[in-house]
This record gives sequence, C-alpha cells and structure tokens, in this order.
Amino acid sequence: MLHSIQFMRALAALFVVLGHAIWKGEQYSDGSLSWFTIGGAGVDLFFIISGFIMCWSTKEKALTPPKFIIARIKRIIPLYWLLTTLSLGVYLLWPEKVNSSAKNGTDILASYFLLPTDATYLLAVGWTLSFEFYFYLIFSLGMLCSVNYRYVLPIFVLLSVSILGFIIQPESAAVVFFTNSLVLEFIFGILIFIAFQRYSFPPPILSSVLFIAGTALLLSNGFNDLPRFIHYGIPCLLIFIGLLGTESYLSTHPRLKKICHFLGDSSYSLYLSHPFTLVITAIIFSKIGLNEYGIVFILLLTLSSVLAGYLCYIICEQGLNRLINKILKK
Repeated sequence: MLHSIQFMRALAALFVVLGHAIWKGEQYSDGSLSWFTIGGAGVDLFFIISGFIMCWSTKEKALTPPKFIIARIKRIIPLYWLLTTLSLGVYLLWPEKVNSSAKNGTDILASYFLLPTDATYLLAVGWTLSFEFYFYLIFSLGMLCSVNYRYVLPIFVLLSVSILGFIIQPESAAVVFFTNSLVLEFIFGILIFIAFQRYSFPPPILSSVLFIAGTALLLSNGFNDLPRFIHYGIPCLLIFIGLLGTESYLSTHPRLKKICHFLGDSSYSLYLSHPFTLVITAIIFSKIGLNEYGIVFILLLTLSSVLAGYLCYIICEQGLNRLINKILKK
C-alpha cells in the first residue's frame, strides 16, 4: 500500500465527516464553519483513489472476475451490513430517527444489496458503495482481456455510459445510476495509474503547485454550475496527483508513515460509523452546553468520530475479517 494513498483515504473520510459535523453544528449551534460546503468532495477523492488503487493492487495478479468481486465483497460488505442492520433496528423502533429528511423514504432491500433507488439507504452514506461495486463489476471485465488491454475495456464502458447519460437525460432511477457521470472519476484514477506506470511521481515543486491549485479550485466553488465530476472531480484530481508526489517524502519518515496508516486503515470504518457517532455525540455535547461554542463543538464532533471510527476498525472491521477468513478456511 502506498503511504500517500493511505493519507488520501484518511483525508477523504475526514472531509466527509467534517462536512457532516458542520451540518450538525448548524442544527445544534451557531452555524460556525458554514462556509465549508465542500465536505462532499471527499467522496469524489475516494472514487479517484479507488480507480487508481484497483489498478495498483491487481497489476501483478492473475485474477478472474469472480475472484476479484468476491474479494471486494469480503472487504466491504460485512461491516456495511453490520451497520446497516444497526440502522434497521433504529428504523424499526424509531422510524423518524432515520433519514427523516429523505424525500422518497427509506428502501430496506436496496440498502442491503446496494440497488439503484430513488429512496435513501438505511445507512445513507452507502450510496457511494453502490457506485464502487458498479465500478468493480466493470473493472473486473477488463481481467478477461490481455494485460495490455486490461484497462481499455473499463475506460471505454464507463466513458460510453456517461456519454449516453448526457444524451438521453434519463429519469428512471436505475438508468440515472448506470449512466451517471460520476463514474468518470474512476477513470481519472485509472488514467493516473497508467501515467505513473510510464513516468515517475511528480517532483516536489510540481506536486505542491498541483495540490495548491486543486485546493484553490475546490474552495472557490468556481465550477458549481458544471457536472459534479468537473466541479469536484477536477480539483480532487489535481489534489490526488499532488499528494501522490509526497510518496518519497512519506516513505522516509517513519512517524508520518505510521500516522498515515493509522488514519488510512480506519478510514472505511470512520466513513461508515460517523453518522452514528455524530448523532450520539451531538446530543451529549449539547446537553452539557458545548454547543454554545460553535467551532469547538464541531471539532469535538469530528474528533469523537475519528476515535469511534478507529475503535470500529479494531473491534468490528478487523473482527469481522478474522471471522470470515476463519469460516472460509473450514
């Protein structure tokens, strides 16, 4: 695993958590940091990372599509199902506590199987996993091709369905999903992988320029009227390339490597568990009056989510992985 990728996984998760913590701050406090409206860009960074890392982690492996998909299911679904079931319990007992602001209600079946739907999943952040598995299915088809053409097929398919979506402007939830231009962000990751197979990581100066440019574009919200893969995707692409260039620096600093892996390893647990943490801690902190201190309230919510995410990783995610591996070995 690349150290810079671990850092970016953590950064992407923290962006989403901070965005949601700020939203809680608007509910319970004075709306401090309400100008920070780009937390959702963490998802776009995740998609670019996913496109890159799927290429990186399979480049020297002889995998069939079924083996690849099964490995992805083992990695992602157990924790997701566990927390979705926890959400289901809350939903059955207190339905008004789950997705109360959802326009089209909650779809339980779609929640478990990540199916396209107009409704909201029990675990609302699960919508991103539906796109992840869509990408995995398309990406796995490339494994049927020779090594030289492994990435051509997924790029062609994802680009084609996106163009089709622009042309037909569908209304059906399923068709909207399958032709969504968000999948272009996975292509960004694949293309960067191909480029870095031929060229070295960017030098420090270029990395810094790209990172600063991407951050400035993201904060300026200059592309708001354009499709999401442009107004979030392009800045995140620049940030991704810029941070990828820090790999040589991170690899020579053991403490930084340790921090990157600590945060990166637990980023998936943090991403899935933070909605629960934010709800609980927002209530607790507001009861003791901490919501009167806007920024402090938001930072405490974020820090609590990070700590809870790490505990979720140690106890739940790793525990489930060990259990599944033990069962499959029998």
